[in-house]
Amino acid sequence: MSKEEIYHIIVICLDNEKTGGINKENIISSTNLLLDLELDSIEIVNFVVALEEAFEIKFDEPFELISKFESIDKLVDYCDSQLNGGGRN
Repeated sequence: MSKEEIYHIIVICLDNEKTGGINKENIISSTNLLLDLELDSIEIVNFVVALEEAFEIKFDEPFELISKFESIDKLVDYCDSQLNGGGRN
């Protein structure tokens, strides 16, 4: 799976889990998941579950997403390494 495909799946998951959706045109690789998108705790948990299902990867805990992957590009890189690098959490 390419990084572009990963990016698009992440944006779809965000749009599905963010109450009221997101403005996809405003999402860029440096978008901050917490500050720019203002995800609340339930949205974060739902987003993590959606990512785990979409990519068949596992995060140690939902809030690891915010502490480790403050931007979408870092999350894309992580998912890419898990999917294409063979590493699994």
